[in-house]
Amino acid sequence: MLVAVVLLGGMASSALGITRDQVLARAQTWIDHPVPYSQAKYYANYRTDCSGYVSMCWNATSGGSAFSWSTATMHAVAYPITAGQLKPGDVMLWAGHHVRLFVGWVDSSHTRYVAYEQTPPQTKSDVKVFADDLSDGYLPYRYNGITDSIPSWNLYSNDTFDIWSDGLPMWCAFTGTGTGTKYSQATDVPHSSCFALRLVNPGTTATSTADMKQTVPVTPGYLYGLSVWARGPAAPGAAQMHLQFLDASGHAVAGGCGVDGTSAGVNATTFKRLMLSATAPPTATQAIVYLRLTGGTSSAGPAGGQVVFDDVALWVASPLPVYRFYNKNGSHFYTASGTERDSVIESLSSTLKYEGVCYAVRVTSPSNDHPLYRFYNKKNGTHFYTASAAEKASIIAHLSGTYRLDGPAYNVCVTPVAGATPVYRFYNKKNGTHFYTASEAEKANTLAKFASTYTLDGVAFYLAP
Repeated sequence: MLVAVVLLGGMASSALGITRDQVLARAQTWIDHPVPYSQAKYYANYRTDCSGYVSMCWNATSGGSAFSWSTATMHAVAYPITAGQLKPGDVMLWAGHHVRLFVGWVDSSHTRYVAYEQTPPQTKSDVKVFADDLSDGYLPYRYNGITDSIPSWNLYSNDTFDIWSDGLPMWCAFTGTGTGTKYSQATDVPHSSCFALRLVNPGTTATSTADMKQTVPVTPGYLYGLSVWARGPAAPGAAQMHLQFLDASGHAVAGGCGVDGTSAGVNATTFKRLMLSATAPPTATQAIVYLRLTGGTSSAGPAGGQVVFDDVALWVASPLPVYRFYNKNGSHFYTASGTERDSVIESLSSTLKYEGVCYAVRVTSPSNDHPLYRFYNKKNGTHFYTASAAEKASIIAHLSGTYRLDGPAYNVCVTPVAGATPVYRFYNKKNGTHFYTASEAEKANTLAKFASTYTLDGVAFYLAP
């Protein structure tokens, strides 16, 4: 599979405007390092008052330069919406008085929300009562240039523990069964970004636990991967991660699992990654992710002390989605990595248009047992994929000056087993690249309308059920 993608440096902005994720990322910079409030001063070329902060979050410009709107003029670039339409990156605007960035609802009844705002003495996060805001004169507004973000591959919300409200990381709940167990925001040793989660448990027995939990929806029969980075404690086995499945009534069902820090070598000086995988049972509709610190591993063992958790990830491991991008030069780029997908979207959106999931691979199928190898073309920045062991060996033997083996991308099936979906390969006669599709309709459309550009090479590989 030849995939052309030129790796360009720098940050590219979407032609359609700014995404909600980008707005929140910009907003977080003034939360992480609070900027003093002033109606006269500027920071990062934006006025450091409430409307200047929102203008910065929206990346507002005029004539190509940063521009700070006021609460009296913000309606020129935003429009009113209903409460039910509020999404992260929208605002609550009291025209002529104040404006707050809407980060997300605290509760399912939508009575309270997390707000980021620039207000004396500095930028802060707070929880606001929506009805009180309405009575004061605030109304929901949406920026003209904002676009919805692409759904994240990571199902865990607030995965870097950057968003806090009421003293808790948002969308999480704390339970502690031992005396003295507690949690706090760690700013001294984050794994990434500026914050992390610190759990403290001074107990001396394993039955004493400090848990931070989050509930997420799951799909029955899907294989999920879960990971977290951990640092500390005195007893590595005290740092734990668990996944528990629940049915629609909220009752626990079989299939959950857990892992502790012993195998990962968790210690007090460097972050180590805990990982596990589990298949959601047929009756599961949701799951609880537990980040846990127990007390000592025995009645006389060392206390758990404290642990720092950061960068939680929960993702669908099977069926593994494969993402497709279209390059303006007429080629395509494919990746099964959620982090690589996000990186391309963030930095190469001016060159590569995200097209979504092109197919999915059932990793759990025993027939999908053949690696799809990925090579990098050192001369033109493209990638070459092949499921042929012979072709892989030939490239290594004869084209090592051009291609570097990156390793297996994911596993596929190389024989037409019962129920397998063929992935077709087309050759682009104009630029020498290849186009892959698992869609019979797209295959037929390409043959009917683009025969002057593409020729059908046949089946490249199969996706076993």
